[in-house]
Amino acid sequence: MDIDELRRYDLNLLVHLHVLLEECSVSRAARHLNLSQSAISRSLQRLREHFQDELFIRRPHGLQPTARALALQSELAVLLKQLSLLVRPGNFEPALCKRQFTLSAMDHIAIQLIPGLLSWLGRVAPDVRLRLYPWNNDSIRDMASGRLDLAINFVAQDRPDLYQRILCPATPVGMVSRDHPLASRQALTMAELISVPHVMVDIAEFSEMGRFDRELARKGLSRAIILETSDIQLGLEVAASNQALMIGTREMSKTLTKRHHLVLLELPAGVTFMQLNYLLTWHRLQHQDQGQCWFRQVVYEHCLALR
Repeated sequence: MDIDELRRYDLNLLVHLHVLLEECSVSRAARHLNLSQSAISRSLQRLREHFQDELFIRRPHGLQPTARALALQSELAVLLKQLSLLVRPGNFEPALCKRQFTLSAMDHIAIQLIPGLLSWLGRVAPDVRLRLYPWNNDSIRDMASGRLDLAINFVAQDRPDLYQRILCPATPVGMVSRDHPLASRQALTMAELISVPHVMVDIAEFSEMGRFDRELARKGLSRAIILETSDIQLGLEVAASNQALMIGTREMSKTLTKRHHLVLLELPAGVTFMQLNYLLTWHRLQHQDQGQCWFRQVVYEHCLALR
């Protein structure tokens, strides 16, 4: 491909040639293209110079294409159709999509979301593949580089290159096993909250739990943390089997609490360490892509079903 030659050439001339071949008339071609007859005549002169052929011979009732023009006609029609498809936004069809989408999600969301999402995709878009990355400190940077399409988090971002959509609130609650001494309580007092052992799950880029312990310290209180882990499954197992309390969220936890037979308890009034929302986050690189728009909506709807 000679890029320099193409750069010097006005590709609109090919459109004009195509219409002239269809109409065989300068005046009709001008009406078709909403241009003046003189503009079409100038285009025809440039086309003759480029192809080094007369292209059309004037006759009493219009233009007669030369052999060279007729030879160009079929190839030109194919070329212009391909160009039209290239520049025109196509209709996205999930059933024909063969793309891989990349998603980053906090573990407790991924565990609940991905199995059902894959099952649905298998029916609607069987050739779509997912690649899951754990939510980590590099997730936002990976979006800007195009490595990551979408993230589910509760870290609000104030950046002009990022978009966010609220899924639901992230309301903090205590999680205990059904046979826990506090399981019959609907709401905990502060004394009850700190009277039992705790499991603390660390989440990358999220420091609200540390803020909670600082709030307790200012009141002269502390909690007994028997396990600190980044493994949500391990935290849930310990909470379910060791009479320990784990702080989680009321929303987006339905499947996990049922699976581990956990009871949700309201936290004491005044506990303000986590007033956040679950968010879908994506970069402007993916904002208008039809496939990405479809994928975001699919993930959004499946997340809502987890509430």
